[in-house]
Amino acid sequence: NGDVGTELIIEITASGEVVNPKIMKDEEYVRMILTMAEGDRLRIDLQKGRITLNGENCIGTVDRTSNFQGMQIEPGVSTISFEADGGDSHMSTVIYYTPKYLGV
Repeated sequence: NGDVGTELIIEITASGEVVNPKIMKDEEYVRMILTMAEGDRLRIDLQKGRITLNGENCIGTVDRTSNFQGMQIEPGVSTISFEADGGDSHMSTVIYYTPKYLGV
C-alpha cells in the first residue's frame, strides 16, 4: 500500500533470553548489541530515530554496521525477517508502518 516509502516501528518482546537481536530487510539490517531478558521490550522507531529497551534510551547499543536508511519499505512486497545470536525463538516481533501517499 502507499505511493512512497515509509519507515517502520519494530517491537520485540522477549519470552526468554535473546542475545543481539537483528531485524533484516533484504541485505540491510539493524542489530542491537545487548541481551534481553524475559519480559523485556525493545522498540526500534525508525520514524523518530528512537530505540528504547523497556522505555529507556538504548541507542548506544546499536551495532555500528546497522543501516537505518535501508530499512525503509517501498510500495509493493517487502520481506522482513529477524534473528539473534542466541534465543531468536524467544523473540516475538511486531512491525508497524503507516502507508504514505503523494499529494496533488
